[in-house]
Amino acid sequence: MAMLQMFEQQIGVDDPASYNPLPDYVRDVGPNYYDRLRDGGFFAGLTIPLAIETPGLKAWDTEQGVPTGKQAAFALTRAIERIRAAGGELASFSMDDPLAASISDFPVPVPVDRVTAVLCRVAKAGSDLGVQGGITEAYPTCSAAQIIDLFGHVQQAGWSPRHLHLDIDEQDAKQVHTDARIAADLHDLFNACRAWGIPFGIILNGQRGDTPQDYRTGFWEWFAYVRKMLGGDPDRWILESWKKKNLPVNLPESSQFSHTGLLREVAALGPFPTVIHDWSQA
Repeated sequence: MAMLQMFEQQIGVDDPASYNPLPDYVRDVGPNYYDRLRDGGFFAGLTIPLAIETPGLKAWDTEQGVPTGKQAAFALTRAIERIRAAGGELASFSMDDPLAASISDFPVPVPVDRVTAVLCRVAKAGSDLGVQGGITEAYPTCSAAQIIDLFGHVQQAGWSPRHLHLDIDEQDAKQVHTDARIAADLHDLFNACRAWGIPFGIILNGQRGDTPQDYRTGFWEWFAYVRKMLGGDPDRWILESWKKKNLPVNLPESSQFSHTGLLREVAALGPFPTVIHDWSQA
């Protein structure tokens, strides 16, 4: 089964002409902003489930330096309501690297109990509207043990995330860990997800490739490497296009250098339970 995942900003941003000056987060979504998607019948006409990547714990969402999750909860609520107003439905959401943000984006690391409170607040905003979601987390910024510990905390607090999607920095991971350590960490996370009864996903992209050819080469090298380390496939492959150089372009599907072309190639290697295409500004 395929699923389309978008960035929350694409749902939250109106016509760029209405902004003066134009914020970077508006510029980043390119032509894929809410007004244009709604008026074109995108949400009402979508034939596969729709997910969004949404904020969880962020440094801009604080009171007196303490993260609250208020703005992130508002952003998720607003996205769900906007999608429904346009005739669509949100199937799932994924909070964007909250543990990594708690470690890297504050003067001192945010205690895990505070991280837990924020994530539960955002998750409740979704569940209050009938939408459940999970967590995307960064590796190796966060260790496998830290990620597993976070899931234990949020589960004890009453929220059971519906998935774990792993956002791996290939270059960093290979610099700080051996292949054996990476393989062990991936297996630990996969096994933890099996124990929790949730899907384990890994993000695929061309990492640091800055030309269409280099992006494609990096993409397939990364795909082969992760498969080797894991000894097979995760529950989900998430094909993500986040590069601001518009790599890869989305269309045409017939191109080996386009995002939809890569999506079709990966799907053809399945069957995989879910292949998610994270559609950015390209």
